Amino acid sequence: MMGKSNLKKWFYCYCVVVIVILIIIALENGSVRLHIGNCFYAIKDYDNALNWYYKASERSNALAKNKIGYMYLNGEGVESDGLQAAIWYRLAAECGDAESQFMVGKFYEQGEYVERDDELAEYWYRQAAAQGFELATERMSVISDE
Repeated sequence: MMGKSNLKKWFYCYCVVVIVILIIIALENGSVRLHIGNCFYAIKDYDNALNWYYKASERSNALAKNKIGYMYLNGEGVESDGLQAAIWYRLAAECGDAESQFMVGKFYEQGEYVERDDELAEYWYRQAAAQGFELATERMSVISDE
């Protein structure tokens, strides 16, 4: 039979192991990494934010890929690079992020950072509009009027 003191020690060790396992599981989740990146971004620590967004993107987190694209587009924590922005937005768009789908459509429509392609612009706008992204719906109606 276990004494009270040994039972407390055992329970304490058990709790520590459970907490460590939960932390490991949480860090494997891309959304936790995204939220850590968002915390750094909020205090304008762009280097750490970008680092955590990269980690989240490795877990196929579309929002993290969107944030990386945004940071490249606006030169936050990295030198402004439209081509890299377009690549990251495209990766996020392929994961289903509506805002990124809109941005990729915009890049194709305007020929920014990619070769102009009205068919691809319409395709990406349509993907974003199907998710209720209003700006994409507006751009599709403008394109169809041209």
